[in-house]
Amino acid sequence: CLSDWSSDVCSSDLLLLGPLTDDQQQQVREAYIRRAERRAGSIEKMPGAQELLDALVRAGIPLAMVTNKTEASANAQARAAGWDGQFDVIVGADSAGAPKPSALPSIHALRAMGVEAARAAFVGDTETDIRSALDAGIPLVIALPGARSEEALWAAGATHVVPSLHEAFPLLLGLPSEAATP
Repeated sequence: CLSDWSSDVCSSDLLLLGPLTDDQQQQVREAYIRRAERRAGSIEKMPGAQELLDALVRAGIPLAMVTNKTEASANAQARAAGWDGQFDVIVGADSAGAPKPSALPSIHALRAMGVEAARAAFVGDTETDIRSALDAGIPLVIALPGARSEEALWAAGATHVVPSLHEAFPLLLGLPSEAATP
C-alpha cells in the first residue's frame, strides 16, 4: 500500500522502512492525513460499534474520539458513520499539540469533557492508543486486536484485550466479563 510519499501510506508498511528523518516522518504524516481525508466518507464501522456507542450515550457516559487523523477528517468520518453528536469531543492530531502516542490528545479530551483520568477508560487498537491513554493516567485501557496482534497490545500495556467491541461494553460499565486479562 506504500506507493510513494504523496499518495498512499499504510502504517503496516512503515515498519519496513527503518529509521526516518524528521523530514521523512513529516512527509509520512502528511500522506497519512491526505489519505484519511480522501477516505472520510468510506469509513467502515467495527462490528458492535454502533450498539456500544448507543448504549454508552444512553448510560450518560461522556464520549471522546481521539485520533491521529485531523480533527476535520475525524468529524467528517463521524458524520459519514452516522455518529454526529454522539461524541462530546473529537480530538485530532492537530487539536492537542502532538499526535498519539503523546498523552496530550487524551489529556485534551479528558479536560474538554471535564473527566478525571482516574475515572476514564480508553478503547483502541494500536500501541499508540495504549501509550497515549496510559501516559495520560487512564487506568482502564481496552484493546482490540486486528490492526495489531494481541501480543503487541499486551506488550504495549493494555489492561484488557477483547476480540470485539461486544466484550468491551461490560468492562466499560464495570460488569462481570469474560474478557482476557494478562
